Amino acid sequence: MQPDDIKLHRKSAILELKYDDGGIYSLPAEFLRVNSPSAEVRGHGQGQEVLQTGKKHVKIDNIDAVGNYAIRLHFDDDHNTGIYSWEYLRELCLNQAALWDSYLMKLQKAGARRENLPDDVQIVNIMPINYFDSRSNKNIGRIGIKASPSVLKKLSILDAFKMGIHDTLQMTKEWLRGLKSLLSFN
Repeated sequence: MQPDDIKLHRKSAILELKYDDGGIYSLPAEFLRVNSPSAEVRGHGQGQEVLQTGKKHVKIDNIDAVGNYAIRLHFDDDHNTGIYSWEYLRELCLNQAALWDSYLMKLQKAGARRENLPDDVQIVNIMPINYFDSRSNKNIGRIGIKASPSVLKKLSILDAFKMGIHDTLQMTKEWLRGLKSLLSFN
């Protein structure tokens, strides 16, 4: 169903769609960007979707008509490859709350954020690793680090203990060597 009217509210970054059935929908630019029908976002098949992060403040710069069946949105992060068919826009309007909740849950699960990080910061996620004590044949602990490279460069082994990265009493020599090489980014 083609909208009767489409308005871009640049200041609020809202795309407003009005339909002949009386429906009026306000779709935020961030919502449209993270649900772009482009291959960059959806991938080229099932299971190839790419979670979009850092799009909280994205804006729509321009809208182009694509024939009589769709529009192309030009976002200020240079994304402009998604073609939003009338059918897909209507789907976004009708399912906005569920799609948004799903997106927020995916972000949380991935440990990702809606906000952009400063240019000089990068998050490094290291998955928890189980450490095994070969003498006692027991699992002796786990480690997981989430910090920017600039923070990791400054960490010493002692700092790592202070931060509570490792909560067991014993640590093997291999683990200590691995942690030391991990924390030195030279």
